[in-house]
Amino acid sequence: KPFDISRLWAMAVTEEFYRQGDMEKEKGVEVLPMFDRSKNTELAKGQIGFIDFVAGPFFKKIVSASLTGMQWTVERVESNRLEWQRTLDAK
Repeated sequence: KPFDISRLWAMAVTEEFYRQGDMEKEKGVEVLPMFDRSKNTELAKGQIGFIDFVAGPFFKKIVSASLTGMQWTVERVESNRLEWQRTLDAK
């Protein structure tokens, strides 16, 4: 996705995670750090981690294995990572 759309999705997913964490706290369930609003990680930092450990390797593997015509997806992930890094560096 283009970065502006990626950013909106990241914000929406993060809010969904926090709401789940809020409900888990209310029920006395242990909350994962990424769902814990009180351990609020910088959005850009979280997205860089997601790209480095999940999205990047996933798309690279899929494209190299069978979807060579989809190289643009890897390039988009890398481009978005650069934008998240710029966002983080600007703070």
